[in-house]
Order: sequence, then structure tokens, then C-alpha cells
Amino acid sequence: MQFREANGDDSLGSSLRLMALSWFRSREFLLKDIADESLILSDANNHLADWQVNPALQHWHRIRSVLADEVWNNY
Repeated sequence: MQFREANGDDSLGSSLRLMALSWFRSREFLLKDIADESLILSDANNHLADWQVNPALQHWHRIRSVLADEVWNNY
């Protein structure tokens, strides 16, 4: 992946945003440099949903124990 240099228009006046966008340039890589292609996230290789199921369920159970059933029924 290659990124262009961030400019003032990209940052929308935010120095933090400009810093974050500038950080991408130091993270460029070429696909030929990746030894294990299974580590590359793509439409064909996307395990994010699988990885997020258990944490999402844990969060759901915890938040259900914090808020009363009436809150969820009204939501």
C-alpha cells in the first residue's frame, strides 16, 4: 500500500489528525514483502467478524447486567 503525503486540507485544521495521517507514510508495505499472505486482510480473507463475536457477546452480557430490563425494553 502506498499513501500520499497528508496536507492541510486532509487535516481539516486539526494538528492531531495531521499527525495521524502522516503516520501512515511510515507504515507503507509491499505485498511481496509479506511472507505469510494469510495475515493480509482482504474481502476473501476477513476473519474480523469471527474474532469479534466473543468480545461482543461478553460486552452484551455485561451491559445487560448493569442496566435494568426496563431500560432495554424502552430502548
